[in-house]
Amino acid sequence: MFLLKCCFKAALVLGLLCGATMDAHAQVTLTNVGHINNGGEAHNLALAGNYAYLANGSDGLRVYDISSPTNPVNVGHINSGASAFGVAISGTHAYVANFNDGLRIYDISNPTNPVSQGHAVNGGLAMGIAVSGHYAYLANDTDGLRIYDVSNPGSPTNVGYASNSNFYGGTAYAITVSGSYAYLGNGRDGLRIYDVSNPANPTNVAYIGNTNNVGYADGVTIVSNLVFLANSHDGLRIFDISNPLSPALTSHTVINPADGCELGVTVVGKYIYLADYTAGIYVYSFANPANPLRAASASITLPGFNSATAFSECVAVAGDFAYLANHADGLRVYSLTNLPGH
Repeated sequence: MFLLKCCFKAALVLGLLCGATMDAHAQVTLTNVGHINNGGEAHNLALAGNYAYLANGSDGLRVYDISSPTNPVNVGHINSGASAFGVAISGTHAYVANFNDGLRIYDISNPTNPVSQGHAVNGGLAMGIAVSGHYAYLANDTDGLRIYDVSNPGSPTNVGYASNSNFYGGTAYAITVSGSYAYLGNGRDGLRIYDVSNPANPTNVAYIGNTNNVGYADGVTIVSNLVFLANSHDGLRIFDISNPLSPALTSHTVINPADGCELGVTVVGKYIYLADYTAGIYVYSFANPANPLRAASASITLPGFNSATAFSECVAVAGDFAYLANHADGLRVYSLTNLPGH
């Protein structure tokens, strides 16, 4: 899915003229120190305590003990069919966007033995997921946004829905929730903001379109009053959402004018971490959000590397390590050194 998306967009990137600036003062170093591959297609991951939870495509959900980041160990596994695309952890449960199988909920009170507890399917292709309070928010591809009451994890109930049918290129891939608002990475359609104060009636209150026909909203995260959008070949966009009804563009950075394709984004401290298709990881400092500066990068150079099967989709950070979901290459771990203010 992501591969087709990026290949299609490759021809559109030729009009991009601006590049990124390397921070001359940065001394950040990324070093690949750990790796594990149990097959499947590593799409997404979430970290909780000493464990990494990997949405591993056709292989299902994998649980890795990362108490020693240089030696991740597979300690748990469950596969309920379909293809695990997204994962979110809340308390003792893992919530998985399981493609055409819908929403799966697993009890992970014992991470070495995840147990299937709840399931719901309402059409669409479940790609991304966020959990806030008693609700799970599903980015459901062309079906749009689905909201589930998960107060009883054994019986998730679809309580809210917003359709993509009227949106140009609307393909819900990623979602994050902050307060009373949900932020939907909606593919070529761009970024949509929903008021979810009443989960039964999500209301689209703001929209930022991909007017340049290059962007494809793939990943989204929020820190304070800023939204960070991984926008494929368009690069990284940062928006001020002090007023969620009127988001304002703070900055736009084209990561790699030649073939950059930003699929995932996370923010820790004053650093932005981007999963870039075949390029691996990029790290940017945003001490000044209006002018993010490149602090580090780590490309994947593997014997027999094939960008058709092994490409970076999601990055998560804990402590001094970054964890990369690298599709058919599995899970990679990078140490972060000389990272001021981390």
